[in-house]
Amino acid sequence: MLNRCKYTENAGSEAPSSQTALNGAKDKLMIRTRTTLLFICALITSVAPALAGPLPAGPLATAPGVYVDGMANVWHGSTPYSNAFGLSGFVDWAVWAPGTFPGFGGYAPTAGEYVYTYQAAVEGSAFLTSLFVSLDNASDNIGFFSGNAGFGLVDGQAPDFSQILPLNQAEWYWFSGIPTDARSKGLAFSSPNPPMFSDGTLIDHGTFAFVVPVPSPGGPVIPEPSTFILAACGASLFVVRWFRHRSK
Repeated sequence: MLNRCKYTENAGSEAPSSQTALNGAKDKLMIRTRTTLLFICALITSVAPALAGPLPAGPLATAPGVYVDGMANVWHGSTPYSNAFGLSGFVDWAVWAPGTFPGFGGYAPTAGEYVYTYQAAVEGSAFLTSLFVSLDNASDNIGFFSGNAGFGLVDGQAPDFSQILPLNQAEWYWFSGIPTDARSKGLAFSSPNPPMFSDGTLIDHGTFAFVVPVPSPGGPVIPEPSTFILAACGASLFVVRWFRHRSK
C-alpha cells in the first residue's frame, strides 16, 4: 500500500509569507516532477501489449469508443508489473466518458460520470491478492463487471472485497489469490473528473509490485478564461441593472 506522507518544516527566522511561498514552490516542483515521470512511463509502456508475456493483452487495452481528451490522447492501454519474487503480469485499462460505458454486465456507472476500468493478468508464479489504484481526487461506486461488449470477452476471477478510501486509493482483494495465467474480472469505479496518469500497487501474500502508469481521476475541469470573462460580464450587468432598479 502506498503511504501518503506530509512533510513539515520549522519556519525559523523567515516570515510566514516567505515560508508559505517556499512550500508552494516545493509542492509545484514535486507535482511537475511526478507528472513528467508518469508521462515518460506512459510513452515507454505504450507498446506494452506487443511486449506482453504468455498472456495476450485483453480487450480493454484496445477497446473502441473510449475517452479521447483535448490533446487527442486515447485512454486505453496495458501496463506491465513485476518484482523479484515471482509477482508479474500486466494491467489492462480503459476510461469511458460519461454515458459511453459499453454493455458489460454487473456494473452500473454513476450517472454523468467517467468510468475507470481495469483488468489484472497474472503471469508469474506468485498469486495476486490485491490491486490498488492511487486516488488524488473524487471517486465513487467501486465494483466489477464481465461480458462481451462487442470487442472481446472481459472475464476472470471476481474480487472478494473492494472499497474506496477517499483521496487515497481504490482497492480490490482476492483472498485466495489469482493464480498464474489467469485474470481478474473487469474492475471499475466512477468519477466526475476526467483522467490523468497515476500509479497503482499489486500485492501477493507477502510482496508487492508497482504498476505505472494507470489512469486515475484528475482535478475538476477548469473553465476556459473566456468563460470566466463572460461570467464576470454577466455579473457586472446584473449589478448595474440592480442599481438602476433601486434608483427608480
